[in-house]
Amino acid sequence: MNSIFEISRYFRKDSSLSFWHLPVTSNSEVNFTKGKLDRYYIDFSRKLDYEAYFDDKGVPILNYYGNIGKKYNPTAIAQYGLGALQLYMQTNNIKYKNILINQADWLIENFKIRNSDAGVWEYDYASETYNLDSKLWVSAIAQGLGISLLVRVYVLTGDSKYLDGASKAFKAFRYHVNEGGVINYDASGNLFLEEVPTKKVSGILDGFLFAIFGVYDYYVITGDADAHELFESSVNTLSNRLHDYDMRFWSRADLYIDKPKMIASTFYHKLHVSQLKALYEITGKEFIKSYSEKWDKCYNNIFYRYLAIGYKAYFKIFYY
Repeated sequence: MNSIFEISRYFRKDSSLSFWHLPVTSNSEVNFTKGKLDRYYIDFSRKLDYEAYFDDKGVPILNYYGNIGKKYNPTAIAQYGLGALQLYMQTNNIKYKNILINQADWLIENFKIRNSDAGVWEYDYASETYNLDSKLWVSAIAQGLGISLLVRVYVLTGDSKYLDGASKAFKAFRYHVNEGGVINYDASGNLFLEEVPTKKVSGILDGFLFAIFGVYDYYVITGDADAHELFESSVNTLSNRLHDYDMRFWSRADLYIDKPKMIASTFYHKLHVSQLKALYEITGKEFIKSYSEKWDKCYNNIFYRYLAIGYKAYFKIFYY
C-alpha cells in the first residue's frame, strides 16, 4: 500500500506530479512526410509551465519526496526539450532554442556506458510499482524520447555530436533487459521495448509507444537496418497484443501479470489515443486506427470515464 510520502505527492504543488500531470495533446502540426522529421508527434509545450526546480542550466529536477527526494529524470528532460522545440518552431524565439539545446546537452553529458557500447540514462532509484530490486536501471521510454530529441536537435543545428549521442542511445535497444538493455519477449516471442526492465514482460503501453517513436526517428535519420527491423517487430507485437490492452470500455496501462489489471488513468488513456493516432499516420495500419478511434469514443463517454476513475482509485489504494 502507498506510504504517506507517496500519497502526499498528490497534494504538493512542487512534487514530481506537478510535471507529469501537465497536459499533453496530439500535435496537429506534425508533418508526416516520410523521410522527414520536424515537430514531435505529441505536443509537450505545456511542460514548460513547470516551475518547481531547475539546475543552473534550466534543466528540470523533480521532487519525489520520501526516500528519493529531488532527482533528474531523463524522460522528463527529454519531454521538456521536445516541448521547447514545439514552441521554438511556433515562435522562432531564441530562448526556446536555448532551452531545448540545454536539455539535449544534459542528455549527451549524462550517458552511462553499458555492454561497452550502449549509452544509457540510468535511474538510480527503484521502481516499487514493478518490484524492481535494482537501484540502477534503464528505461526504453527515456531512451526513445532521448533519441527523438537528439535527432531533432541534430537536424536543427547540424552538430554531429547529437547524432552520435542518438546512435549511442539506440544501442540499448540491441540488448535484452537481462543484459542491461530494454528489450524483452513474451511467451509467444513478441518483442517489447520495456519502460521498466522487469523479468516478466510489463509492457507499459505509453512507454512502449514512445520507444517505438524513438526507434522510428532514428531510422528516418540514419536509414539503419537494425532500427527498421526493430520498428517492424514492435508494430507486429502491437498487431498481436494490442487487444490485450483493451478493457472494452477503457485501455490498460500495462500487461504486468503479477498484479491485477492496471487500468490507465484518464491522462494516460488520452495519451494512448494520441500516440496511436500518430502511429497510424506513420504506419497506415488499420488495426492501430481502430483502437485509437475506439478508445477516443470511450474517453468521450462520461459513464465510462467515471467508471475508469473509480477503478483507478481502487487500484491505487490497494495495489500501487
